[in-house]
Amino acid sequence: MSIKNLTDFAYESIASKEMERKSLVIIIISCFLIAVPSLGVSSFLLMAYLHQKGGLYTQDMISISALALISAILIVLGTNRVLRLKKIENKLKQFDLLEETIYSEVLKSRMDQFK
Repeated sequence: MSIKNLTDFAYESIASKEMERKSLVIIIISCFLIAVPSLGVSSFLLMAYLHQKGGLYTQDMISISALALISAILIVLGTNRVLRLKKIENKLKQFDLLEETIYSEVLKSRMDQFK
């Protein structure tokens, strides 16, 4: 049984955050690729039905409203995931800065040791 040290744990957490970031990007792209065109379609259908001579039927209004509601929910979900992605990217930047600082300090101490 191997004992994980702090470095292994840190690199595993960085790897898991990277995987989470990749999955969030896929979710965000799919949400916006579905929501924006469907919102446009529902807006077009609403305008088309409003300009008919016969008026707007209840069943048509319900289906247009449902499509618009689903699109709005997808946009809110995508926006929420964008905010979560920004937080993860900030944490990953902090990890990178910490890694660079540690690396430069270790390299600096090694260079001082050989002088």
